[in-house]
Amino acid sequence: MTNSKNSILKRAEGHEAVALPAANECGPVGALTPGDVTASPAPITTGPLPHWREQADGFFGRGADDGGIEMRQPSLCDLPGIVAVVRCCKPWLTPHVSYMYWMQVRLFAETCAVAEAGGEIVGWCSAVPSSGGKHFIHQLGVIPDLRRHGVARSLLAHLVSRLTRRLDAVEIEFTIDRKNGAALDLVRAVVKDAGMSLRKAPETVELMEADSGEELYVMTSRARIKRASVLQ
Repeated sequence: MTNSKNSILKRAEGHEAVALPAANECGPVGALTPGDVTASPAPITTGPLPHWREQADGFFGRGADDGGIEMRQPSLCDLPGIVAVVRCCKPWLTPHVSYMYWMQVRLFAETCAVAEAGGEIVGWCSAVPSSGGKHFIHQLGVIPDLRRHGVARSLLAHLVSRLTRRLDAVEIEFTIDRKNGAALDLVRAVVKDAGMSLRKAPETVELMEADSGEELYVMTSRARIKRASVLQ
């Protein structure tokens, strides 16, 4: 990773110091096919982005030679960018201390994903695995400059695709603020494309904050639905 991440960090509110690993400590940043990497990545712009595409290796968006956005598994080198993205997403996302994201990337990298453009982290999606193919989406966010361009949808779709390829039956839970209709529309689109089902859970999300209005939803793969019907 390059120091270009600092431009994102400067835009984040209340930035706390997060040590960047040395270049030789970063290791691989994902399995890219030849031609996906360029010496001088294109800068992030606010202009419209083209339709996304998915290649066999899980790469979404345009090719890197024309400024594409890569969806990939995170590494520890991405931590400053991840923290900055979450801070840019208040009040919909709650920024945690950087230790939380270090733990998620170190222990649950296979169930997390980042979006990278021009050498900077521009999106973050994390899921916490449970037993029996169940997962809980913790956070999903994209920097303001790239919202409403399909980046969040592609990021979530990328993670869902990785999970469904790795597991026969997948169930994904998440909460959405009842005032955030755009987020629910995004999830519905991903569910439809993935051939999954979506239902609102009856249980109440009990939170301490007085102004909270989270509702619990469950995405279920067709394989899991079929397995449940067989066991009944």
